[in-house]
Amino acid sequence: MGDRPSTYLEGELVLLRGLERSDLTAQYLAWLNDPDVNRHLFVGRTPSTKQSLEAFFDGVVKNPNVVMFAIIEKQSGRHIGNVKLEMYDTVSRVVDWGIVIGEKELWGRGICQEVARLTTRYAFDRLNAHKITLGVSGGHDAAVAAYEKVGFQVEGRQRQQIYEMGRYVDKVLMGLLRGDLAIEE
Repeated sequence: MGDRPSTYLEGELVLLRGLERSDLTAQYLAWLNDPDVNRHLFVGRTPSTKQSLEAFFDGVVKNPNVVMFAIIEKQSGRHIGNVKLEMYDTVSRVVDWGIVIGEKELWGRGICQEVARLTTRYAFDRLNAHKITLGVSGGHDAAVAAYEKVGFQVEGRQRQQIYEMGRYVDKVLMGLLRGDLAIEE
């Protein structure tokens, strides 16, 4: 992929720009260590440190198949989360999509859907993706519903794949093809 975003993608609620080392703040670290924020993430199962966050960032920057955006709330200018596109199958052009919105007071306001629309369009139009995939905790119904509104379809389940909050839950596998985009802008 190699095409590092240097300009913003802009929606009504957010701006997206490339994640920068200066974004590796105490607040970002607090998101990763907040049980509410990381409850449905596939990270956060062990405590995150400044060193582990920097190592993660260094790995992302060095990986030509990853584009990582910082999510900036337009109203406040705050860095509120990140979204990652990773071309894990370069022959078939399949991109894995993942998001974290660390500022809990902004949950449920349509930010995830807007970010998904902006980044899926970017993946199809700029990265020439054929398909975008994601995995979501079967216990995170709100996320599944939000992704379906963008056009993602449930393609399967991996039974009891995720250990979450003292129990095993299914991992819901979702996919999006260019023709599945729900709302053309």
